[in-house]
Amino acid sequence: MAGPTADRIVALLRERELHTGDPIPPEHELIDQLEVSRNTLREAIRELRTLGILEVRHGFGTFVGAAGLAPVSRTLVFRVVSSPDGEAAGLRDLVDVRELIEVAMMPRLAGQLPSPTLERLRTLCRAMADPAQRVDSDREFHRVLYAGQPNRLVCELVDVFWEAYHAVHAQLRELTEAAYQATVDRHLAIVDALESGSADDAATAMRDHFADLRDRIEEAVERHRAAVG
Repeated sequence: MAGPTADRIVALLRERELHTGDPIPPEHELIDQLEVSRNTLREAIRELRTLGILEVRHGFGTFVGAAGLAPVSRTLVFRVVSSPDGEAAGLRDLVDVRELIEVAMMPRLAGQLPSPTLERLRTLCRAMADPAQRVDSDREFHRVLYAGQPNRLVCELVDVFWEAYHAVHAQLRELTEAAYQATVDRHLAIVDALESGSADDAATAMRDHFADLRDRIEEAVERHRAAVG
């Protein structure tokens, strides 16, 4: 949570309608306007840098940052791994949010993806059959799926899931080769449904994609419950 001086800096940026890449007012001006000491101001700027709201370019000054989700990602990963009900239960909560987002996106994408994107998605599906490419190809599939959307938060939020997943995936049972092939097929079904233009079919295909992952998470939750008695 940002401190009071950091909050006032953010309010000032909004008041002056400063955007990503714009320089912020010089230090002496901020000190006078906010009526704070140099040390207090610099501590607030460090805080906002950590959050990605400000960016210091050495030799050039301080600028409004892109405020990416990296800090949020770290917080969510910690929330998952520190869940009092076990890491798998924390992951289940995060997967619930991810599924809501991805299923809701299907009507927007159905019939809208250009042929090169559809072909790229199919190529990534085929790569998932290779043990050495499975994880990276799956992650890239979802990045490509949402890359062209005006709502850039979707792709970033879906990526947050992967950070949390990799923090706890060792607790989930390994998939058999048949199960991996089923995963490939489910991804291909998503692409086919999107190409067909059917929003309902696309939403169903995305829900099916989460089915096995949910089963694996529930198994891990039950193992945790059994272990703690």
